Amino acid sequence: MIYNNASRIIRTGLLNSVRFNSTIPKPSLSPALIDLRIGKIINIERHENADKLYVSQIQVEPTPAPTQTQTPNPTEQESTVTKPEKQTPAPTKTVQVCSGLVDFIPQSELLNSRVVLVMNLKPSKMRGVKSEAMLLAASNDSQVAHDDAVKVKVELVNPPSSLPLGQQLFFKGYKPVDLTSFKRLKSSKWVELASFLKTDGDGRVIFDENSDGKPSAVLGSDLNDDVCVVKSLKNCQVR
Repeated sequence: MIYNNASRIIRTGLLNSVRFNSTIPKPSLSPALIDLRIGKIINIERHENADKLYVSQIQVEPTPAPTQTQTPNPTEQESTVTKPEKQTPAPTKTVQVCSGLVDFIPQSELLNSRVVLVMNLKPSKMRGVKSEAMLLAASNDSQVAHDDAVKVKVELVNPPSSLPLGQQLFFKGYKPVDLTSFKRLKSSKWVELASFLKTDGDGRVIFDENSDGKPSAVLGSDLNDDVCVVKSLKNCQVR
């Protein structure tokens, strides 16, 4: 999530559809196109050339067991002494993400946070720094547009603590055919899909089709019934 031109397009489009259209638009694309995974922020710094950006290293797979280094065969004199084997930390897969959260969430609060990532957007450069994915977050900025007394607030989407790092997430009822292979999601398609991502009255992250009588699809996994939520922003936009 970052406040950029795409975000402004999403906000403007939503407001215009409510003001000028008698019917609320329905999605033409399936949320099964979105590659969503659980990650953990293991390092975060301020962007050197952008005051409002963080640059984070985010782990996107479980921490592997350390590798053991075999010791050479002991000599006769050393054979009576037991030496512990050396353990080398195994590398973990990470992605680098730039996020426009400086004005909304303290750096110390983000460090070690578990997050939800959109993994199949085209990598981009933010003031010279590569960003390989996008953080999902909820914002009340659409409410602020209608009430000047409300301050803009942003909260990260929290994945279930019961699920491991790297776990694939999807909106219930829209499970991708192949969870291991996703096509690159074009910016225009992401803008449309993101306009239907929201939190419900319980703070759960949903894909809201605006279909009469059809329940909204909740973001979770096929491992259990736990779902993604935000701390307090209810009935707000997610992107």
